[in-house]
Amino acid sequence: MNYRQNYVPAERHEKIIEYIRQHGSAQIKELSELLGVSDATIRRDLDELHLAGILERTHGGAIFRRQGTAFERRYEEKLTLMEAEKRGIAEAAVKEISPGDTLFLDSGTTSYFLGRILGRIPDLTVFTYDLMVAYSCELHPSSSVTITGGTRRQGHNNVLLGMQAVDFIRALKVDKVFLGADAVDCTCVSNSNVPEAEIKAAAVEAGESVYLLTDHNKLGKRALARVCSLDRIDTLITDKGITPDQLTELDKSIKRIIVTG
Repeated sequence: MNYRQNYVPAERHEKIIEYIRQHGSAQIKELSELLGVSDATIRRDLDELHLAGILERTHGGAIFRRQGTAFERRYEEKLTLMEAEKRGIAEAAVKEISPGDTLFLDSGTTSYFLGRILGRIPDLTVFTYDLMVAYSCELHPSSSVTITGGTRRQGHNNVLLGMQAVDFIRALKVDKVFLGADAVDCTCVSNSNVPEAEIKAAAVEAGESVYLLTDHNKLGKRALARVCSLDRIDTLITDKGITPDQLTELDKSIKRIIVTG
């Protein structure tokens, strides 16, 4: 693998994570040669990724830690996790949609469940970069779904990534964005990988109104890549598992919160 040199730190971190995920482990020397930077730079990168809970530092290198801010479960597994809560969130979200709306559906299993019930509403124009969401959408005959351009990468099997996808989304202006998240803390929405976070950030800017759909299991956590600050969220839809303290804290930044169940 021969990557170009002079990566900014976020890009370098993504390449390190990708390489170690594929190989299971890596030594400082091989990473420095791979990325064209000094051993000291790689050592700092590995220390930062270790502190973030993504990698486990070893003598002279690092191994991939299966649980961390970059951890992503298989799609099939995600569909069964918190399924009742996700379906409830989708039911609340569909009530926010009106005939004739233009929508952007983010990737993820809550968006999947929302897509499955969009057929109740006529004349919708739906955009998404998630192939599974697009394929599974059940639409009224007067509605349509459009998939962004982009590249499907190994390890990101259900989504299209890259500048083609980002540029497509940046050219949009939709009525409502339904955003998913890997983590939400008191300051921001974040995601477990950098390429998808960039797409999510573009989607936030494309929306007249931004709805954050997330079960309580994602709250109070921080993932690798920042998507947006909480004040960019117009409505949070979550489930009754949210704690009173979390509700109070999130209410300081988010305009409206809907708790289902």
